[in-house]
Amino acid sequence: LGDIRLDEAAPTIATLVPQSSSVGVPLASAVRIVFSEPVNPGTVTQSNIKLTGPTTSILGTLQVTDGDTTVVFTPIAPLSESTRYTLTIQGVADRVGKTIAAGFTAAFTTVDLTPPAVVDLSPAINANGIGLASVVRVKYSEPIDPAKFSGPPVMLTKGTTALAGRTDFLFGNTTVVFTPAQQLEENTLYQVQLGTARDLAGNTQPQGPLRLSRPPDRPPPPILSLPEPATGPGTPRPHAPTHPP
Repeated sequence: LGDIRLDEAAPTIATLVPQSSSVGVPLASAVRIVFSEPVNPGTVTQSNIKLTGPTTSILGTLQVTDGDTTVVFTPIAPLSESTRYTLTIQGVADRVGKTIAAGFTAAFTTVDLTPPAVVDLSPAINANGIGLASVVRVKYSEPIDPAKFSGPPVMLTKGTTALAGRTDFLFGNTTVVFTPAQQLEENTLYQVQLGTARDLAGNTQPQGPLRLSRPPDRPPPPILSLPEPATGPGTPRPHAPTHPP
């Protein structure tokens, strides 16, 4: 009769789409799980195969295909952008009842579709009376790619003249600081032009805005004291008006 081969191996995950640790996953993606052997469709349930986000489980449908070797989880609604999702599989058994090893998990992160935005700017828009040693500090909503600026990230100009200075990227490339090489001039209008920023996913910010700032005018010298009027003898005194008789 020949040898009889017994199935002693539990099912395992052969392939997974999206792959574990994937980034930039499209929001309309379904999760496709291919097992190493046919599984029992009765064990493919919402409690055994779960996709969870940061706070809750994702509602979706489960479909068993390809001779019971493949399970497709399709979310009912599009996934959220820039979000980490975790797939958990447990309790799925093959046709002879052997169950997949407990605790299989895989995670992926969806695509980032939002361009970076300026969340803080110093000096403030249309500021007056800024310090002569001021720097320009720009804080973005997310890390940006320093290599993707087509020109200066921050340009400080007086009239039509661009000021020399140093540009630094700080705090995980979320902040750009421009330090002028020379002290600013008093009572002079300066313009700040921000370059077009791009985040790590390639989303491009709209053209950087123009900001205006003005250092203070030099104050006049203070009056420290005033001489008191003389009151000694011989000092003319005002006379009351006289009227003719």
